[in-house]
Amino acid sequence: PNDAVTNKKFQERIDYFNERHGIILDLPSRALKNSHNNLIRKCDALFFHGNAVVMDGYKNFKIPKYKLPTPIKDGINLDFQSLNEKYKNKDNFFFYCGGGVMTKGLDLIIDAFLELPNFKLYIASLSYEKAFFDFYNPKIIKSKNIKYLGKIDSDSKEMVDITSKCAFVLSASCRDGDPAAIMECMRYGLVPIITQDTDIAFKNSFLFEDLKVEDIKNGLKIANSINIDEYITLARKSYSSSLDNSPFNYSNSLEKAFCETISNQNR
Repeated sequence: PNDAVTNKKFQERIDYFNERHGIILDLPSRALKNSHNNLIRKCDALFFHGNAVVMDGYKNFKIPKYKLPTPIKDGINLDFQSLNEKYKNKDNFFFYCGGGVMTKGLDLIIDAFLELPNFKLYIASLSYEKAFFDFYNPKIIKSKNIKYLGKIDSDSKEMVDITSKCAFVLSASCRDGDPAAIMECMRYGLVPIITQDTDIAFKNSFLFEDLKVEDIKNGLKIANSINIDEYITLARKSYSSSLDNSPFNYSNSLEKAFCETISNQNR
């Protein structure tokens, strides 16, 4: 995403956390101090991950733009016979990300689950952001419905086990671009509950209407209320959609984008 657009969104996230809890956490930021827009103006083309939300941030650049799928591991498979069992676990939700937990809205999600004791949240992240978890660990330990699992690789037995226990994957991101972590969970058949800034196929997802704790709670309740036929249909579409993110598709898209860019320069 365009940092000139998303830096403001992340600052709003920090301000809202401070409003709720009265502190500002010392967290690693994905925001750039200097926008890369000046560099883009010197380029012949723009390659990007994401959908129309990301694209809109670059609408003023009059150069060819090419969407690339984020590649995920090929070794992830779904047992379609397991979808009935997944539906039985529709009170269980999974949060999975590489890093930038506040960017991905984990603070909002934890605060929401603390007020929804009948729903269960499992958390895994590939990086451990100390200031964030120092603040939330006492709350997680005290709760009976939130569990932090630590680091889990996307194609590991641990990942197979946890995705078999959950029905939905969550992201309340304020800045993203076709996130691999969500796509990997979709490959396991989990149905995404996301924001528009998460940048995946919205038609197969539930959307949080806004980025407040109450909106997160409402989104969870709506997703939890669907019937088994609706769930299985969405789970199958999640899996199918994730197939677009194969390494083969990424390589082909990248090669095509480079070839077209070079061809345009030779005209």
